[in-house]
This record gives sequence, structure tokens and C-alpha cells, in this order.
Amino acid sequence: MIVNIIVCELLHELARRGIDIIITQNPSTHEIYYDLNTGMKSHAYLYVDGDVVTIKMRYDREVSLNIDEHRDDLLEQIAIIVSDCGHGRDYAYPGWFTLFEECDLTLN
Repeated sequence: MIVNIIVCELLHELARRGIDIIITQNPSTHEIYYDLNTGMKSHAYLYVDGDVVTIKMRYDREVSLNIDEHRDDLLEQIAIIVSDCGHGRDYAYPGWFTLFEECDLTLN
């Protein structure tokens, strides 16, 4: 339950930065996930499974978040993960640049 509250707070913070999050369902597994709407070459889907929060990306890449971190540290973790979704491209959904700037990151 606490994990769901933390995830809601994180999604709220992303939305405040102009990132539109899309809630959707995986058609094959029927799992609900949050599309972080990267606008980049790779997607980033945030899944919550009990106490585990995972971001799944292109090329079967997955990263688990350390949900015990402070909210600002979690936002930075997400920014780092998403900045790697560019795969050499310099485009992203505009709201991500706000968070990248806050975290002193560039697209990779």
C-alpha cells in the first residue's frame, strides 16, 4: 500500500513538470502499467508488482527502483533511467527536459 502512495506521488511530480503519464494495460499479460511517455527511441513503462517498482524499456531492459529512497532521489533515478532511452537521439517529450535540467542530465 505504501508503495502505491509513493508511486502516485512520483507520478504527480512528473506531471507537475509537464510529463503526461498514460495509464494502460499490457494486452498480453493484462498488467496495468504507467507509460512514462518519453517521446524517445525507447519507451519507459513503470510497473508496480507488490513492493517492487520496475521500469521496462526497449531491448528487454529493466531497472528496479529503490523505493526506500527520498522522493527527490527517486525522481533523479527515474530521470537517469529515462535519459538513457534516447539511444543517441536528441529528442524527447518536452516535459522530460525540465527534469533533466533539474538533475543536471543530458540525453544519452
